[in-house]
Amino acid sequence: MAEEKEPATVCNNAVIAGTDDYDIVGFYNYTAYKLINAKSLLNWMEIPHVNLDKPWHNSLSNSNATINNTLYAICSDLAITSMTYTYAIYFNQRILLDQGYAAEDMYNMVRDGSWTIDKMTEIVETMYVDTNGDGKADTGDNFGFGYAMINPTDVWEAAFDLQLSSITEDNQIEVNFMSDKTMSVLEKLVAFHYENPGYIKLPTQYDEETYFLNGQLAMAPLRFAAAYSDLREMDDAYSMLPWPKWDENQNAYYTNADDKFTAFGVPLTAFGHAEFVGTIFEALCAESYKKVYPAYYDIALKGRYSTDAGTAEMVDLIMAGRNFDFSFQFGESHFQRLPYLIRDLVASKSTNLASKWDSVEKKMWTAIEKELLPLYGVE
Repeated sequence: MAEEKEPATVCNNAVIAGTDDYDIVGFYNYTAYKLINAKSLLNWMEIPHVNLDKPWHNSLSNSNATINNTLYAICSDLAITSMTYTYAIYFNQRILLDQGYAAEDMYNMVRDGSWTIDKMTEIVETMYVDTNGDGKADTGDNFGFGYAMINPTDVWEAAFDLQLSSITEDNQIEVNFMSDKTMSVLEKLVAFHYENPGYIKLPTQYDEETYFLNGQLAMAPLRFAAAYSDLREMDDAYSMLPWPKWDENQNAYYTNADDKFTAFGVPLTAFGHAEFVGTIFEALCAESYKKVYPAYYDIALKGRYSTDAGTAEMVDLIMAGRNFDFSFQFGESHFQRLPYLIRDLVASKSTNLASKWDSVEKKMWTAIEKELLPLYGVE
C-alpha cells in the first residue's frame, strides 16, 4: 500500500509539477502555513461566485484570516468540523448531583455569570476519589476534571478573552499576548493543574473522552463531536456548559475549536477553471448548510443527545462564543508557537512567561514583517 501523504504535501507537489489534478484541497487549519508559504493557493477573494457574506461561510474565521483583501484558507460548511470540533465542558449529571449540584444549578451559574474559573476550581477540588484504593492519585481513580495537556489547553486563552492576534484596518498584524492578565492566567492555570487534587493529567490525546465515558471524570473538556461518537454508549446522563469565564466582569463566555478543523484552498494550478471551481464550491457549501449542518447541530447535538432543554440553551451559548484566531494558521511557523505558549508552559509546570516571550518575540516579528505579510501583498 502506498504511503499516504498529507494534503499540503500533495497540493504543493501538484503545483510544482504543474498538474491540475485537484480543484479544491481540504486540510487542517493549523497546517495552512505549509501551502501558503509555498505559494500554492489562489486568493478566495478572486474566485468567481464565492460570496463570503452567505451563512455557509464561517465569517468568524474568514474575517480574521483575511489580510489586504486576500484569503487563502477558507472555513465553510462543506466541512462542518468548525462546529463539531468546538470545545465545551461536559459534565456527568449523576456525579455532580451527588456533590450537591443539579444540572439546573450549573445552568443557573452560567446564566447569572458566576460560572468562572474560580467556581470551577472550587467544585473540582472536592471530587477526587481513590477508587482503586492504592493510596495514590492515578488513572485508576475518579476525578473532577482532567485531560491530556494538548488541544484542550489551548482553549483557556479564548475562554478568558485573551486575544492573540488581530488584523488592523491598514493590513498590519497586532499581537496582544503579553499583559499582566496573561501572567495572572498562567499562574492560575499552573495552580489549577498541579495543586488541585480534583484534576488529573491524562497521558494521551483525547483520553478525556474515554475517562468521561467510563464515569471517571465528573467534568471534561470535549469537542461536540464526542456526542456523536463515544458518548452514544454512555449510561449516565450528561450535559454541557461553556468554558468558565476569567471572572464575573467578563462580558461573555468564549471557546474555540480544535485547530484540526478543516480549511479549504484552491491550488494555483486550478486558475484556468476558477469559475467552475467557485460555482461548484458555493453550491456544495450551500447544500451542506441546508441539509448536513442542521442534521448534526439541531437534530443530533441539540436534540437527540440533549437530555433537557438547558443543554440546547448551553449549546447555542457555546456556539455564539467561538473564537478563531488567525495566528493558528501560522502557529508552527511565523508566530513561533504563539497559540501554544500557554499550553507549553502549563505542560512544563512553568510560570516563566517573560523568559519564554523574550525567546520568541524578535523571531516572530521578523518572520511576520519580512515573510508573512509579503505573502499577502503587504510590504
